[in-house]
Amino acid sequence: MTGYLRFVLASLVVANHVWLPVANQIGLYAVAGFFVISGYLMTMIVGEVYIGLSGLARYLANRFLRMLPLCWAVCGLTLVGLTVSPGATIRWFNPAIDRLRDVLRPKRQDKAALHLQSATALT
Repeated sequence: MTGYLRFVLASLVVANHVWLPVANQIGLYAVAGFFVISGYLMTMIVGEVYIGLSGLARYLANRFLRMLPLCWAVCGLTLVGLTVSPGATIRWFNPAIDRLRDVLRPKRQDKAALHLQSATALT
């Protein structure tokens, strides 16, 4: 039962990211529901399978072995991307960096334009 519900919630999140503009609120609720169900399942699994200190050690080892290869792969691909094309890679990973830089960077104006603005403001 929880598998189907998790599938529906994950599909709503994907729909929110891909094409459905009205799914924005639905996507937020779907993420919250997905986390609640996943938290419930993880608590149940940890309580039944990983009991005691040895169970805690096995749980941490399993999490470490499950996440570490993906972490190394993402870090390696990031380094390759930064080496091949530094500017494009950063913009590809986070387009908001360019927008933020444009907002924070002071606008450059030449001295003639500044003098013209100040002369116009005085008259």
